[in-house]
Amino acid sequence: MVLRCVGNWLDRTAEQYSFEVNIPSAQAIAQQIDPADGKKSSAYTITLATNRAKTLAQLLPLGEALLPPQELYLTKAESYVNTFGELTPAAKANLLLLRHRMGLVSEETNDLNTRAMGPFKTLGDKYQHFRRELLVCKQESDLDSEFWQVMQAKADTMSLPEADAQFLKAERLSALRQEAEQERQQREAEAEAERQRYREQRQRLERYSQAFESLVMDAVVPLSLAPDVDQFRQAMMARLSGAEFNRGRLIQAREFYQLSPPEIDALEKRVLDELYLLSGLL
Repeated sequence: MVLRCVGNWLDRTAEQYSFEVNIPSAQAIAQQIDPADGKKSSAYTITLATNRAKTLAQLLPLGEALLPPQELYLTKAESYVNTFGELTPAAKANLLLLRHRMGLVSEETNDLNTRAMGPFKTLGDKYQHFRRELLVCKQESDLDSEFWQVMQAKADTMSLPEADAQFLKAERLSALRQEAEQERQQREAEAEAERQRYREQRQRLERYSQAFESLVMDAVVPLSLAPDVDQFRQAMMARLSGAEFNRGRLIQAREFYQLSPPEIDALEKRVLDELYLLSGLL
């Protein structure tokens, strides 16, 4: 991969450079795995002077030929995982050909494939894990640049391709926007329902007020002036409740408009107080 990147850069310059590539031997790689192995290990050194990317690229098969088969296979498998997030059917087919060419057995390559994938068996498992990580974001502002840098580092660690990480970010953003819109609509619906309840309550109060005024006027005409407003209210309610017919109409009206006792008391008091004031003017 490093040689490919250098080759891309070399195509953009006309100057000739000297390259020296050191490739550890199989014994050196084994020593990294088992430090107790005290044998001296040599390395292969390849030197090349060129200004052409194609010439530099010729080092790739030579370098690969000097690597241990397992190391080369693992490198290829990891490259596929880093690119696609998992070992796709095409990648597995290519690795199968490489396995036969390198003389590896299936048990070895199965273990190497598992190592290349890491703790996640499939790209779907990575999606599921990354989605859980994104659930800490409860609003759009949570997906800020600082948080997303952390998530990108996690994506790199789990070999989740950048395009897939961006897709999952967009998916979470879309979900957050839908949730915010649903909450807004819910608040509006609740506010409208409260306004409707208030309108209906005002209508019930107004209609009961009119009904009560009619009952009072029917029951107490002609009016006689009382010494004070409290005695006037008591007298009016006594006269209103005295006749069974009027008492039934009063009970029916109170039940029909579904008002609470405090609301009924306040409304009837207001009506009778106004009537008392009017009677004093007559």
